[in-house]
Amino acid sequence: LRLTLAFSIICTFILINLGGFVHNTGSSLACPDWPLCYGEVMPKMEGGVLIEHSHRLLGALVGFLNIILVFLCWRRPKFRLLSFITLVMVIVQGSLGGLTVIYKLPTIVSTFHLSLAMIYFLTLIGIFYSSKERKDKKYKTNELMALSSFGVLVLVYAQVVLGAFMRHSGLGGACGVGIENAITCFDMIAMATPLPVSSQAWIHFSHRILGVFVAVFVLAFAHYLFHWAKLKLNAILIVGATFFQVALGILTVQSNLGVWQTTLHLTGAVLVLVLSFISFMQLREGLTKESLFSCFKDIVSLTKPRLSGLVIVTSGLGMAMAPGSMSTASAIITLISITMIVAGACTINCYMEREGDKLMDRTKVRPLPSGRLNAKFALAFGIALMLIFTPIIAFSSNLLTAGLGGAACLLYIFLYTPLKRKSTLALFAGAVPGALPPLMGWTSVTNSIDKMGLVLFGVLFVWQLPHFLAISLVYLKEYKRAGIKIIPVTRGILATKIRIVLYTIILMLISLLPVLWEVKSITYIFLVSLCGLAFLAYAILGLKTGEQWEVSRPWARKYFFGSLFYLPSVLVVMMVF
Repeated sequence: LRLTLAFSIICTFILINLGGFVHNTGSSLACPDWPLCYGEVMPKMEGGVLIEHSHRLLGALVGFLNIILVFLCWRRPKFRLLSFITLVMVIVQGSLGGLTVIYKLPTIVSTFHLSLAMIYFLTLIGIFYSSKERKDKKYKTNELMALSSFGVLVLVYAQVVLGAFMRHSGLGGACGVGIENAITCFDMIAMATPLPVSSQAWIHFSHRILGVFVAVFVLAFAHYLFHWAKLKLNAILIVGATFFQVALGILTVQSNLGVWQTTLHLTGAVLVLVLSFISFMQLREGLTKESLFSCFKDIVSLTKPRLSGLVIVTSGLGMAMAPGSMSTASAIITLISITMIVAGACTINCYMEREGDKLMDRTKVRPLPSGRLNAKFALAFGIALMLIFTPIIAFSSNLLTAGLGGAACLLYIFLYTPLKRKSTLALFAGAVPGALPPLMGWTSVTNSIDKMGLVLFGVLFVWQLPHFLAISLVYLKEYKRAGIKIIPVTRGILATKIRIVLYTIILMLISLLPVLWEVKSITYIFLVSLCGLAFLAYAILGLKTGEQWEVSRPWARKYFFGSLFYLPSVLVVMMVF
């Protein structure tokens, strides 16, 4: 079994690279018919026919070996299902190859052809790896390392698929070719902008951006493999393959998409993918699906996904309201990047507050205070998110938006977080970074801060004040026990509710400011006023209970949820009317 698997793996590796060679030499349609070539099983093997038909014959050999594999696995229940799955994949692969020829190289089919080939290749390697008994492990593993290895595997595979789509779309030179375009996506002399203009160039540029992110992530993973998991050979090979792959990517553009450079670039991608998969296979041993899912949930919870979701909504609405236009690709990349840097700041916030979180019932079960995740990992993860995605914002939109994003993160980490235990002014300090995402959405389109952008900032800034005061009333005792300076503790419950009423009035007035310089319909004035007055009426209702916390708490909880309804309602009305 292992001998058949080994031979199949070698043949599949050659087959994948030969398929890349077929495409890169322009031999994909050298045989205009399928499954025969010019109606013959063995046509005259020369030129493009030699390259293309050799690929078909090798594919047939791989299919034959897979049939043998099914028979060999018949009495091994552990691999029986997987062997049938690989046989199905071979059949689908052959059909995709036929469709590629019949329909003259459709991009989606060709991309899926390579994507499925990679999955088939990894499945063979997985069966080969699992078919050998392993007793004594010389490496360490845990849920976090296993999840990290899976993350690396997914990222590398996504980069391979994006690269395949780019090449089969004919966009290998969309950012220019030659040494002057080997790193950047423009010709310094011929073009005035450092950013891609067309959607085609953005597809190519996205492959480069993701490549940088994947390379950094893979190298960081290799570091942990070497020093922590003690998989030193894996780490060295992954680092070597990554540098080989990056160098070949640069050489591919520098050589004007040279055949051998482009083909070897595919080879490097296969090697990085295989090494990532082998590391995952080793690190996943002894771990359950439940433990992996739990670890994944913990990492996601560090980023405070509810806040990240609000950031997507507010920054997206800022983009939608801004005058001017932005390409779909740029908008999506910018939105994702804004969300990721906020997620990074939230992760570092969790790291800095991990000791204080142990004192509050609602936060002591978080991954860091409970000890489920390593604090150093959280810090590194948060820093990586900010360092990677802030420059991407500059590339996908402009430097102003990237600067606002960086400022939001720094204020949240270095001003708001430490100020929480020292002064109630933290309420205002935290509202500034929270109000910047919609302004960033606006500036990503306009590249300027103007009156309407400031209104969006003002609405979010003031909205957060009563929103947080309501939360502080709900969890008054927990905040007090944790030593966090909040107005209900320092000034009293009634004073807090009076402030909520005042901030609600200011919020309604700011929402009506655009009427002063923009032509707004009566519908806009009516709907914004209606939302504001309803919100204000419920805020005033809370004054009746005075300093009684037990009675005020249910009111504060309802006001909090009401604020979650009020904000998107007003922003949508601003956008539509």
